[in-house]
Amino acid sequence: RRLPDPKNDWKGPRGTGWQTTIYAPADYHEGMQVGVKLGTEIAPGRYLLDIDLDWASGIRFASRFLPSTGFAFGRKSKPVGHSFYTTSTPVASFKFKDVDANKTTLVERRGTNADGSIGHQTMLPPSIHRESGETVTLRSDGEITHNDAVAECVTLYAVACLLGRHWPANGS
Repeated sequence: RRLPDPKNDWKGPRGTGWQTTIYAPADYHEGMQVGVKLGTEIAPGRYLLDIDLDWASGIRFASRFLPSTGFAFGRKSKPVGHSFYTTSTPVASFKFKDVDANKTTLVERRGTNADGSIGHQTMLPPSIHRESGETVTLRSDGEITHNDAVAECVTLYAVACLLGRHWPANGS
């Protein structure tokens, strides 16, 4: 379920119909970005969900709120930026944003579109992170954790990030 992306100057696939196209290894060549379709059933009753830890300073809270998983990756400046899970039913994508003026994204729960269709993907190692130019590398290359409560755990993690960004420094 990997997606070839012939250009490294944009985020996400741009080809028409990528959501339903099945790509073969021959579709890839050296230097391509590699992505995976989210919300897809990767094994019977196991739908892929990516937790994108966007706010780097909040990653320190992740182990307290998110279940551990055997498959995570990141880059040099953010060693763990993505953690993969599976759930028994597809989970819709949702961005948890800060209340600040910029509406900074704290964490994304990345699965299906709201209507349940496939429409999101995540770059996998050894792709190149567009903004930083850093190589995306594996941090854990094991079994993806199956956990039907992970969507609720992400909500709690987002609350922790909000508190972490806005709690008064003195006395905290």
